[in-house]
Amino acid sequence: MGRMFNPPHPGESIREDILPALGLSVTEAAKQLGVARVTLSRLIHGQSGISADMARRLEAWLGGPKHGPSAESWLRLQADYDLW
Repeated sequence: MGRMFNPPHPGESIREDILPALGLSVTEAAKQLGVARVTLSRLIHGQSGISADMARRLEAWLGGPKHGPSAESWLRLQADYDLW
């Protein structure tokens, strides 16, 4: 079995890559996702993980599996982080 690297928390990519690319604040992104601002804030700061519900919301928000990460890929990133 290969050695696992220290994977980033999946919320980090939302905070550092996705929100700036879309030009969105946490408040606006939370509205678009249909979640409370504090929920998204906790996620992007690594204080909570990506649930199956949030993974589905992220997939739909970012254009579905053909145009953005799938729900499964978000859950895989979270599992990699949790297992590490």
